[in-house]
Amino acid sequence: MNSLDKTTRTVFSLLLLSLLISCTPPALLTPSEKGQAPVVAFSPLWEKFKKASDVRGTLQAFAQIDMQAGDDRHHLKAALLLKRPALMRLENIPLFGPPDFFLTLNEKSLKIFFPGKKEFYLARPRQEDLAHFLPVSMPPADLVAILLGLPPPLRESEISFREAPGNAPRLELLAHGEKIQTLWLTSDGEHLIDMEIFAPGGQTIYRINYGSYRPLGNRSLPEKVTIVAEEKKIRMIVNYREMELSMAGDEAIFDLPIPADTKLIVMDNKDTPTGNGQ
Repeated sequence: MNSLDKTTRTVFSLLLLSLLISCTPPALLTPSEKGQAPVVAFSPLWEKFKKASDVRGTLQAFAQIDMQAGDDRHHLKAALLLKRPALMRLENIPLFGPPDFFLTLNEKSLKIFFPGKKEFYLARPRQEDLAHFLPVSMPPADLVAILLGLPPPLRESEISFREAPGNAPRLELLAHGEKIQTLWLTSDGEHLIDMEIFAPGGQTIYRINYGSYRPLGNRSLPEKVTIVAEEKKIRMIVNYREMELSMAGDEAIFDLPIPADTKLIVMDNKDTPTGNGQ
């Protein structure tokens, strides 16, 4: 009887276990089980990179800039000033004579001056207006960040991460589960080597490559930045020379007074500001 009871209990246990297994939903494969790192809400690698790349002050440099859009190619030597979040001043330095192209960008306006033509363009600091004068089409804050060796500012409130550690760590940034940036970092995780920026749907918009880094104070900035949009056949290469990171400086330098006896071209009459110097 005891032997029968033991056998009955064993069979009942097996039947119960089988029933529980049949009622359990199939386990979903996690990204790590698919050969990828898991998606996480907090990334130590991202926090380390953010701390190391917290660039403050104004970058002052001479720059050799090659710009290509389709079959059109232009080369210029320029004096360049950059400051986060979206301040820029660019002056072309021709082989002979005074500068023949000025561009200033700040939170209120985009101004472009061609002294030889006596033409002064006044616009909003917007992606679509900046694209009239530079081959890359992106928000000003994105362009300034990229030229300083940083990823574009994050505008999404919910960001998650996927890390791939190693000698060349890779970090993917996702917004609401969709990849928006991929960063390839130096072995110490402190500087960018390559970066991809994605449109909604996963299409690559830009690929950015960085050359060697130069120490400036307690930070290091890239000496070369290459921005490529393969689909649009756009390439912009910036080589910096005589770089200096200044913590002082008047932000008024990022605004350009409108000279007298100049043809003023307002790019959007509906909402373009009159600007300082009017």
